[in-house]
Amino acid sequence: MEPTPTILSGTAIPEPDQVVPDPTPVTRPGLFARQLAELRLLVTGIDPVAALICTIAAAAYTLSHFEGSSGYFTVTLLHRFHFGSFTDLAPDMYWLLASNVLFGLLPLLALIVLREPLSEYGVTLGDKRFGLVLTGLFLGVMLPIVFVISHQPAFRGTYPLNQGAARDLRHFVIWEILYVGYFVGWEFFHRGFLLFGLRRRIGNLAIFVAAVPFTMEHFAKPEIEAWGSFVAAIALGFLAVRARSFWYGALIHGGVALFMDLVRSWPRLFH
Repeated sequence: MEPTPTILSGTAIPEPDQVVPDPTPVTRPGLFARQLAELRLLVTGIDPVAALICTIAAAAYTLSHFEGSSGYFTVTLLHRFHFGSFTDLAPDMYWLLASNVLFGLLPLLALIVLREPLSEYGVTLGDKRFGLVLTGLFLGVMLPIVFVISHQPAFRGTYPLNQGAARDLRHFVIWEILYVGYFVGWEFFHRGFLLFGLRRRIGNLAIFVAAVPFTMEHFAKPEIEAWGSFVAAIALGFLAVRARSFWYGALIHGGVALFMDLVRSWPRLFH
């Protein structure tokens, strides 16, 4: 015979295996709470350094397009100073210097503040023998090609980027010092800061990722140069990874640019 449940105050005590319902009402998270939880899941695992690298890159490109442009200098600063015979060169010289600050100094300072090892971002000579040999091979192939295409109509009015640089040898030398120096910051940004910074997270795919904005920056140039810039970016990217340095890309890029300007300016400089 089974025992009868004991009654206290009109309430039956349940058997040990009987489930007692929880009197507390069940509350579901609201829409905002659910969206916030999903957002947390999305950002979980994002590398903060990689995210900061992309943020700095976006800021550098934006500032370069607006406050770092020669047009900005012409409108806001040119009339405030006297530049003498360099007046026509001053806006583009400002652009070159601003680019070195935004694409060179700004990322470099960010890495220092973050205490990131600079050698891991290509700020080293790396494999010097390999780098120098490949640099010589690159220039040996590219310079004859540059000489041929420099005589095409699309390039005749493009280089030097400021035609006033070919006025005389003095203006040309000063212009080229800034112009070649510009490629140091430019290469550090694309083949150092961006490439090596993202490569630690996404592997060698970073070579192609860094090549995209590099190509877009050539859209104002002749079309053949814009197409070629993507191929060059991939080649320079592999060189930087193999040599563990951005410096060899800077030598190649600066050397090609200087040679193009020299070919186009030679008749006027040494007529």
